[in-house]
Amino acid sequence: YLSELLSQNIKSGANDFAIQGIGRLGEIYDVISAKREHYKILLEQLERKFFSDAEVSFALGTCYRRLGMLTDAEQSLIQAAHLQPGNTLTQQTLADVQKEIKQQQSH
Repeated sequence: YLSELLSQNIKSGANDFAIQGIGRLGEIYDVISAKREHYKILLEQLERKFFSDAEVSFALGTCYRRLGMLTDAEQSLIQAAHLQPGNTLTQQTLADVQKEIKQQQSH
């Protein structure tokens, strides 16, 4: 079901449903870990479809972070920050992800 929902989001161009779908994917990651690559492809398609949408970029960054994909999270959050430079939540989340990346690199 989630796969179909995300595929429909890509086709529709409606960001509200894309944000919800991305959020759900992050929440249920443990259940779908076996299909991680399949969902990664869908997330990348959403990223391309909504490249100029700060809310979708932020949702993707948050989802990637939950999935432990910190480099992808950082890239999505950089895009969100570029699109909405005054958004303090995005700036703080980006800083947190960058700190997590540095911590991983130091271990």
